[in-house]
Order: sequence, then structure tokens, then C-alpha cells
Amino acid sequence: MKTLKARLMLTYSLVALFGIVAVLFSANFLVDSQFKKLVYARMTQEQSQYLAAIPRAYSQVGWNQDTLASLGMDALAKGYVLKLADASGIVIWDVRTHNDGLCNAMLQHMALNMNARYPGWSGSYREETFPVSYGFNSQGAATFGLYGPLFFNDSELDFLKTLNVWVLVIGILALALSLLLGALMARWISHPILRVTQTAHQFRLGNWNSSLLVKSGIAEIVDLSGSIEALGENLQNQEQLRRRLTADVSHELRSPLSILQGRLEALIDGVWEIDGAQLEFIRQEVLRLTRLVGQLENLTQIESHQTLNRPDRLSVRPFLNSLLDPFLAEAQAHHLSLTTDAADFEFVADEDKTRQILFNLVSNAMKYTEGGWIKVSAKQESDVVWFVVEDNGMGIAESDLPFIFERFYRADVSRTRATGGAGLGLAIAKSLAESQGGTLSVESHEGKGSRFSLKLPKLQT
Repeated sequence: MKTLKARLMLTYSLVALFGIVAVLFSANFLVDSQFKKLVYARMTQEQSQYLAAIPRAYSQVGWNQDTLASLGMDALAKGYVLKLADASGIVIWDVRTHNDGLCNAMLQHMALNMNARYPGWSGSYREETFPVSYGFNSQGAATFGLYGPLFFNDSELDFLKTLNVWVLVIGILALALSLLLGALMARWISHPILRVTQTAHQFRLGNWNSSLLVKSGIAEIVDLSGSIEALGENLQNQEQLRRRLTADVSHELRSPLSILQGRLEALIDGVWEIDGAQLEFIRQEVLRLTRLVGQLENLTQIESHQTLNRPDRLSVRPFLNSLLDPFLAEAQAHHLSLTTDAADFEFVADEDKTRQILFNLVSNAMKYTEGGWIKVSAKQESDVVWFVVEDNGMGIAESDLPFIFERFYRADVSRTRATGGAGLGLAIAKSLAESQGGTLSVESHEGKGSRFSLKLPKLQT
């Protein structure tokens, strides 16, 4: 199995190779096409120059054969087989007559040049005839024989060979540089991902102390490292909660079981007599265990969405008044101010679930507020209904806030039962809120009080 770095390197190398090859082929095609246009222009210009020079070889006494021979041999050196005829078609001068062997050698050389550049080149000998004016009203014709449709001379062919060599060298250098940059880029991309992978592996082994220090200019890698780091923190918190849950469950079950065991052993040994008081004590501990198991079962059913919602149309003020009635006597005994603040409006919700949520919240506020105030308020918005239970009690420490909705979690680490139950009330309340499509949130400051907000969707019956 190839590593990410190897795959990136291979991918980049292939892309670079294909890119460079495509560029080289495109450049070669464009250069070749433009070069052919330049050669055509060169051939046209040379022929025009010879056509302009031919009339200067004529005078009143006739044609100067030496001048024609000089022009003809110069043209032959450049690849043209020149023939000149007068108006009646009589040949005045022909380079083949002058030196046929050199003509054939020159044409063969041009053919070799073109086949060296383009293997399988289908060129052949061709002639082009142009009118020539000389003297007074004297017309003739000049015929240029050449290897066509075009030909490269030696200097042009050498230039193309040199150009091809340099293009090849540049391509090789570009490929080598691309491979070097690809290796650096592959390392630049894969190193932080490898670091994230190693850290995730350490998290899988339970080593939560592994630090994830990833520096990268790639936003996706930064997001990935941040997500892995957050995942590690969540897993660490969940592991701590799992261990604490196990310890809490053991504690909650051990206490009544130890009491039952001690009381039953005392009865068996005859230390205490079996009477109604002893049996009632044992019954209360059994009921305590039953309530605990029932709460766990209820929480499991709620979280697995096994409980159905039964929407009821409720009026806010009567609903809140009936909710707070059981707390009024206790609030008066503890010198607590227990009030409501809500306009009278109707809403639709599961009455039993909503009542249980708010009952748990008010009950908790009663336990942790002494001689202060507790206020329960309600309001409606366009599509939601808000219930808020706030107090000025002892509040919740900032370190405990992320965990108060977990099972068995109690900020009271001494596990005293003087202030309440098994630590399932808020977990159940949150699950009941979510089962209705709502949310339960908290804001609290230690020593200043707490504010629990229940948001429920405004249902229609």
C-alpha cells in the first residue's frame, strides 16, 4: 500500500510529465509551423530578387552570358535551377546546360535535408515560371526549378537542430525541477496529514496527552487538524465520563445494597428483632433501588426515542401555577421568593414531558438556593416557546458546566445526598426536551445563580 507522500509524488510527476510533453509538442508544432512560413517568405523574396536582377544582364548588343551565368550559379547555390527564355520561347540560358551534374547534386542534397527533418517527406522537383521584361517591349520568361513544395538550406536545418536540442534540454531541466518541486510539495502536504494520522493513532490507543502541532497554509488541513484535536478532547471527556459513570453507578447501587446487607445480617444474627420498623426500612431501600433503576430505564427509553409525544393544548399561566403549587410551602419554609412571569397565551406540547422538565429545574433551583429568589418565566416567539427557570443561588462552576447534563454527574464531588438524588434529573430533562424537538441550555456563574432555558417548537394540533 502506497503512502500519501508516494501517491502525491507519483501523481505530481505524471501531471508534470504529461504537461511538459504537451507543452513541448505544442511548442514544436508552433515553431515548425512558423518556421515553414518564414521559409516560404524567404523563397518568395529570393525569387523576386532574381527576377529583378535578370533584366540587368541585357543590353543593346544582347544578353551578357557571363552575367547570366553568375546569376544562375548563385541561384543554384541557394537551391534554384534557373532557365531563361525569350518571347518566342528560345532558351537564352539554362543552368542544366551549364552544369547539370551540380544541379542534380544540389536537388539531392535538398531532398536529404528535408527527409532528415521530416522522415518520409514526399517532396519532388517542381518548376515555377515568371514573366521577365527586358529592353524595349521585349518579353521573356524565367523558370525556377526547385525541390518543393519547400526546402531548408543547411543553415536553416542547423538552426532547427540546435533549437530542438535546446528544447529537449529545457524539457529535461523543467521535468527535473518539477520532480524536485513535486517532492517538496508532497512533503509539505503529507507531513501535516501524517502528523494528524499519528496523533489519531495515539488517540485510538488511549494516549490523550499527544499534542497536535500542525502548521500548514492549507485551510482544509488546518480544519482537519482542528477537528481531530476536538475529537481527541471529546473522546477524552467521554472516557472520563464513562469511568465516572461506572463509578457513580457502582456507588449509587452499592450504598442501598450495603445498607440492606448490613440490616439483613443483623436480623439474621438476632441483633435486631424482625418488626414492622425494620421491614419498612428495608422496603424503603428497595424502593430507592427501584426508583434508580426506573430512572435509568426511563432515560434509556427517552434517548432511544421509544417514548411518544402526546401534544396537548395548554394555557401558560394555569400550567405554571399548577407546576409551582407543590413547591410553595417548601419555598416559604426556606424563605425563598418563588414567582412566575408570563403573559397568558396558549401553546401545544406534551404536558407530562414539559412538566417533568420544569419540575426538575425548579427542584434543583430549590436545592441550591437559600433565602434568595427563583423565577419561572415564559414567552412565545414566531415559531418557538421559551421557558426560563432562573435563581440567584450558589451557581455552577465553569468547569462543571459542560458536563451537568451527563448521567450521574454531580458537581458535588463528595457525593453527599443531602442536596438531592442520583444525578439523573438534568440528563432526563435534556432528553425529554430533545424528544420534543427542543433544546435545554444553561448559563451560570458560581456564587451568582443559574439560568436554565427550555426552547420548544410551537406545535399545531
